[in-house]
Amino acid sequence: MGLFAATRRNASLVGDRRMTAVNELVQGIRIVKFMGWEQAIMKRIQSIRSEEMGQFSKLHTLRSAMVIIMSFQPALVSFIVFTFAHRYFDEEITATRIFPALALSLIHI
Repeated sequence: MGLFAATRRNASLVGDRRMTAVNELVQGIRIVKFMGWEQAIMKRIQSIRSEEMGQFSKLHTLRSAMVIIMSFQPALVSFIVFTFAHRYFDEEITATRIFPALALSLIHI
Protein backbone atom coordinates (compact mmCIF):
# COMPACT_ATOMS: atom_id res chain seq x y z
CA MET A 1 0.00 0.00 0.00
CA GLY A 2 1.36 3.39 -0.95
CA LEU A 3 2.16 6.18 1.45
CA PHE A 4 -0.81 8.28 0.33
CA ALA A 5 -3.27 5.39 0.72
CA ALA A 6 -1.84 4.44 4.13
CA THR A 7 -2.14 8.02 5.37
CA ARG A 8 -5.71 8.24 4.08
CA ARG A 9 -6.57 4.97 5.81
CA ASN A 10 -5.06 6.16 9.10
CA ALA A 11 -7.02 9.42 8.89
CA SER A 12 -10.23 7.46 8.32
CA LEU A 13 -9.53 5.15 11.27
CA VAL A 14 -8.85 8.07 13.59
CA GLY A 15 -12.01 9.81 12.34
CA ASP A 16 -14.00 6.66 13.10
CA ARG A 17 -12.57 6.59 16.63
CA ARG A 18 -13.58 10.21 17.16
CA MET A 19 -17.10 9.62 15.87
CA THR A 20 -17.46 6.60 18.15
CA ALA A 21 -16.41 8.71 21.15
CA VAL A 22 -18.87 11.48 20.21
CA ASN A 23 -21.68 8.94 19.76
CA GLU A 24 -20.89 7.44 23.18
CA LEU A 25 -21.08 10.93 24.66
CA VAL A 26 -24.42 11.71 23.02
CA GLN A 27 -25.97 8.37 23.98
CA GLY A 28 -24.81 8.56 27.58
CA ILE A 29 -25.20 12.31 28.15
CA ARG A 30 -27.41 11.85 31.24
CA ILE A 31 -24.84 9.66 32.97
CA VAL A 32 -21.98 11.95 31.91
CA LYS A 33 -23.77 15.00 33.34
CA PHE A 34 -24.80 13.18 36.51
CA MET A 35 -21.28 11.92 37.21
CA GLY A 36 -19.54 15.15 36.16
CA TRP A 37 -17.41 13.54 33.43
CA GLU A 38 -17.84 16.33 30.87
CA GLN A 39 -14.27 17.59 31.06
CA ALA A 40 -12.69 14.13 30.90
CA ILE A 41 -14.74 13.08 27.90
CA MET A 42 -14.18 16.38 26.09
CA LYS A 43 -10.43 16.04 26.71
CA ARG A 44 -10.53 12.51 25.22
CA ILE A 45 -12.45 13.71 22.15
CA GLN A 46 -10.10 16.69 21.71
CA SER A 47 -7.02 14.46 21.82
CA ILE A 48 -8.50 12.17 19.17
CA ARG A 49 -9.43 15.24 17.09
CA SER A 50 -5.87 16.56 17.36
CA GLU A 51 -4.55 13.22 16.11
CA GLU A 52 -7.07 13.32 13.25
CA MET A 53 -6.01 16.84 12.27
CA GLY A 54 -2.38 15.68 12.26
CA GLN A 55 -3.30 12.92 9.83
CA PHE A 56 -5.17 15.39 7.61
CA SER A 57 -2.19 17.75 7.67
CA LYS A 58 0.11 14.93 6.58
CA LEU A 59 -2.38 13.92 3.89
CA HIS A 60 -2.60 17.43 2.45
CA THR A 61 1.18 17.83 2.55
CA LEU A 62 1.55 14.63 0.51
CA ARG A 63 -1.14 15.78 -1.92
CA SER A 64 0.60 19.15 -2.37
CA ALA A 65 3.93 17.44 -3.02
CA MET A 66 2.28 15.23 -5.67
CA VAL A 67 0.73 18.25 -7.39
CA ILE A 68 4.07 20.07 -7.45
CA ILE A 69 5.86 17.03 -8.88
CA MET A 70 3.19 16.48 -11.52
CA SER A 71 3.24 20.16 -12.48
CA PHE A 72 6.98 20.27 -13.10
CA GLN A 73 7.32 16.82 -14.64
CA PRO A 74 6.81 17.81 -18.32
CA ALA A 75 9.38 20.61 -18.14
CA LEU A 76 11.86 18.41 -16.28
CA VAL A 77 11.50 15.57 -18.79
CA SER A 78 11.97 17.97 -21.70
CA PHE A 79 15.09 19.42 -20.08
CA ILE A 80 16.56 15.97 -19.48
CA VAL A 81 15.81 14.78 -23.02
CA PHE A 82 17.32 17.87 -24.67
CA THR A 83 20.37 17.76 -22.42
CA PHE A 84 20.89 14.08 -23.18
CA ALA A 85 20.41 14.60 -26.92
CA HIS A 86 22.81 17.54 -27.03
CA ARG A 87 25.48 15.86 -24.96
CA TYR A 88 25.51 12.34 -26.38
CA PHE A 89 24.30 12.74 -29.95
CA ASP A 90 26.17 15.95 -30.74
CA GLU A 91 23.01 17.42 -32.16
CA GLU A 92 22.71 21.14 -32.55
CA ILE A 93 19.69 22.44 -30.68
CA THR A 94 17.76 24.79 -32.94
CA ALA A 95 14.33 26.35 -32.74
CA THR A 96 13.03 24.07 -35.49
CA ARG A 97 13.84 21.05 -33.31
CA ILE A 98 12.91 22.45 -29.92
CA PHE A 99 9.45 23.93 -30.54
CA PRO A 100 7.78 20.83 -32.04
CA ALA A 101 9.32 18.61 -29.39
CA LEU A 102 8.19 20.92 -26.58
CA ALA A 103 4.72 21.16 -28.06
CA LEU A 104 4.43 17.38 -28.08
CA SER A 105 5.91 16.92 -24.62
CA LEU A 106 3.66 19.52 -22.98
CA ILE A 107 0.40 18.09 -24.32
CA HIS A 108 -1.63 16.80 -21.38
CA ILE A 109 -3.30 13.56 -22.25
